[in-house]
Amino acid sequence: MEIIEIQGLTLQRNNRQLFAGLSATITKGSISAIVGPNGCGKSSLLLAITGDLMPSSGSIYIAEKNLQELSDLEQSRLRSMALQERTFWLPMTVREVLALGQSDQATNQIAKIAADLGLAELLENLVTTLSVGQVQRIEIARTLLRDCPIYLFDEPFAAQDLASKEKLIEIFKQLRSAGKTVILVAHSEVEKLSWCDQIIQLGS
Repeated sequence: MEIIEIQGLTLQRNNRQLFAGLSATITKGSISAIVGPNGCGKSSLLLAITGDLMPSSGSIYIAEKNLQELSDLEQSRLRSMALQERTFWLPMTVREVLALGQSDQATNQIAKIAADLGLAELLENLVTTLSVGQVQRIEIARTLLRDCPIYLFDEPFAAQDLASKEKLIEIFKQLRSAGKTVILVAHSEVEKLSWCDQIIQLGS
């Protein structure tokens, strides 16, 4: 069953065309990787799927509904996205950051998700003292705390060591097994993405 359908999509940013006429379908309960050279529009495609970047032309349908016709609230219920670069300025603990804006049900999952991502021992640490890789995993944890049908990750493996990458891949597979749809931007060679169900190649 298709959950996302991209039809003839053309994206521009800063008056520069990133790609034109992209069409793709993404199946429910699958993992799709977006790959391609720097500047080809991988992250922008994620933003278009979240509704945060308006296409120059073309359409995106999620669950057979035109994304542009959905309200912000409807869009937020459909997807959760982890940005590649997140900077925290306030001296808050990891636990406090993870709890921000979350439901009670999500807050009850903080300990489990933190453990899954190797953050359990950092929950009482200030986010301003952490490494780039640790901050990135906090962003991923915040994304996972939301219960949505679609999860998007912008370069989740950047700044991660091998053990953390393996944990992330296992988490993505668990989401797929639970019927969730995962879309991620990856700089890995295609042959290293055999665990994905689909590769969307940009800039080729």
